[in-house]
Amino acid sequence: MKYLVIEIQKFPEGAMSTPAYAYDGVYEAEAKYHQILSSAAKSALPCHSCVMLNEEGQYIKSECFKHEQTEE
Repeated sequence: MKYLVIEIQKFPEGAMSTPAYAYDGVYEAEAKYHQILSSAAKSALPCHSCVMLNEEGQYIKSECFKHEQTEE
């Protein structure tokens, strides 16, 4: 079974980016999922998330980090 890991980045201006990665094994997908979340935890983006799905589009897990934006 293949697994998809999708990174969701929301920028301060409202634009979004959704890089997606496909893996043959669940452990490789899990590694990428946690790598993305590691970056998201310290990200400067207002909202930085990750979701993991299987090849049938079934939800496996997701997590989101929200960061307050400061005015400069």
